[in-house]
Amino acid sequence: VTEGDGLWVRNARAAVAAPPNLAPQEAKFLIAKQKYLEYLEAGKITAALHVLRNELAPLNPELDSLHTLSRSVVLRATSKLRADCIPPQSHDVFGPC
Repeated sequence: VTEGDGLWVRNARAAVAAPPNLAPQEAKFLIAKQKYLEYLEAGKITAALHVLRNELAPLNPELDSLHTLSRSVVLRATSKLRADCIPPQSHDVFGPC
């Protein structure tokens, strides 16, 4: 993102609604964050965790940002587990799981 075709870098920054004077480290964070959120939306929890662990965390963002992102994967996994284990019309707390 920080090297190569300058037009591509400007387009990538515009795609994540980043200001033109954004530091390269911040641009990397925003792009990795978008990738993480897209994996979550697609239900690809393992891929999202990989991005969180190997792309976002090494950038040393503020801990609150990292915690918010990690909570989103837990909430996503929990809601998927509930959907898989408890039928919509059931009031059975234990469900079939």
